[in-house]
Amino acid sequence: MVDLLKLWKKALGDRTVTLKEIETGAQSGSAPLVSELAAELASNTRFPNFNQKSVGRFLGKHVDRVAGGLILYAQTDRSSIKHYRVLEVGRQGGAPKPSTEIPF
Repeated sequence: MVDLLKLWKKALGDRTVTLKEIETGAQSGSAPLVSELAAELASNTRFPNFNQKSVGRFLGKHVDRVAGGLILYAQTDRSSIKHYRVLEVGRQGGAPKPSTEIPF
């Protein structure tokens, strides 16, 4: 998962994107890193080609988990479309920083 998140960060930066946008970018061929990302996402599903539903299921298992200092976020808009974004942990506006207070 670490390699996938690093590739995502390299290909898309901090942009928030839908799986449809990744698929469209990969098919256009104008962004080789997006094509590589789409192929990597597809390789983690049972389908040989990019399938939004299967990729969404795969990503759903990894949302909000930290791997290699990066975290995958997902937000759902009013029309129930998921928007994904990868951020560095601890970055302003990203994941919350761990508390140094004792919880008891």
